[in-house]
Amino acid sequence: MRRALELSKRIYEHLRSKGVEVSLESKLASFLGAKPTRLRDMDVDVVITVGGDGTILRTNVYLPKPTPILGVNLGFRAFLGSVSPEEALDAVDHLIEGAYTLEGRISISADVNGVPQPDALNEVLVCSRTRSKIIHFTLRKDGRDMVTCSADGIIIATPTGSTAYSLSAGGPVLDPTVDGLVITPLCSLPPIPPIVVPSETLIQVELLGPGEAVLVIDGCYTRNLKREDVVSLKRSEREALFVRIRERDFYGEFRRRILFFKEFKP
Repeated sequence: MRRALELSKRIYEHLRSKGVEVSLESKLASFLGAKPTRLRDMDVDVVITVGGDGTILRTNVYLPKPTPILGVNLGFRAFLGSVSPEEALDAVDHLIEGAYTLEGRISISADVNGVPQPDALNEVLVCSRTRSKIIHFTLRKDGRDMVTCSADGIIIATPTGSTAYSLSAGGPVLDPTVDGLVITPLCSLPPIPPIVVPSETLIQVELLGPGEAVLVIDGCYTRNLKREDVVSLKRSEREALFVRIRERDFYGEFRRRILFFKEFKP
């Protein structure tokens, strides 16, 4: 945490020295003794995050509109950001000079009984609110029943999220350019393998009970669910936007950070 705060301070001071107007998230503003701005209220051109993938996901969930994100990696398995701490100030200079490209990523639009929820960049999870309990649900594709089953939960992931929770649960990796979504049941009965569907598919999960469940979006937003609630998911009209200072080598990063990542040592 301290390292992230110190690097954020350097970036903040560098931006101010270049005459850039800067808004600060509440916790960072408190550290720097500056005026805070809630993520939900940020109306900015670009957001710079310092941290791991969780920082980027939380930022993307709560921003009021699609805003390009420049991720500076400090997480021990950070995969979404593209800039190392050593490159941070140079990346900021490229940003100011306009020497960058924007990469769009598919997001998932979610609603519960017609009530909109935040978009998901990685995945939407439906699971039991009680540990070690299963949920019972019917899974539908474009209004037609696919299966009714019991499971620990179910994940619906984007290509971006296919390298995260879904992958750990046995789901496939989707190339970032694939226009699809992954449905990954968690320990289901009957056993159901992961399914890849076109991104324009309407996916629905209807809770059949008996206990309560929870909807989790990108690991940071939750909403309680009850019997007969219907979670509807489809590709969002809004893409998540990432600032790229250089061309990204997806498979090189996948090898380094996922397949052959060294064991984390605190």
